[in-house]
Amino acid sequence: MAGSGAHTEWTAESCGSLPVLAGMSASAPSFFVYGVRLDMSFDVVIIGAGPAGSTLARLIGTRYRVLLVEPRRLDRPAPSPFPDVCCGGLLAPDAQALLSRLGLGLPAAVLVDPQLFSVVARDMPSGLSRSYQRFYMNMDRGRFDRWLAELAAPRVELRCGWRLRRVEPVAGEGF
Repeated sequence: MAGSGAHTEWTAESCGSLPVLAGMSASAPSFFVYGVRLDMSFDVVIIGAGPAGSTLARLIGTRYRVLLVEPRRLDRPAPSPFPDVCCGGLLAPDAQALLSRLGLGLPAAVLVDPQLFSVVARDMPSGLSRSYQRFYMNMDRGRFDRWLAELAAPRVELRCGWRLRRVEPVAGEGF
């Protein structure tokens, strides 16, 4: 809670080589690695550097000190062409319009073939089919997330390989 002076401990597990125990309060957050306190201060901690988290971090990163925490290693090339998230790689027209309103153009390196603009839906039992036009962009989701995280990185503290495990109140101080 902002301004309350309350203190919360954050425990994060390493997904790579960065095991951490992190504590946060509105006035003076503390982060611990192997029990050693690191002096870091953040106004906002965002868990997850997917499209929403990276975009929020980028938008508020000029006004607030932001820590962006992501379990995936977005700071390294993807080990395979398959996405490391369970969400698909189609970018809907509404999302494309939002990127445009934010002044962002999707880089060609994020796009993958085939680019489909027509979809056929088939009802197998009845044998009916219907074609309809769609303007989804087919992209590599891992590259897309890396691109968005890179856009946020100059304005925020990005920690890849971290995963939030629990939030605990500090005895006598609450949240």
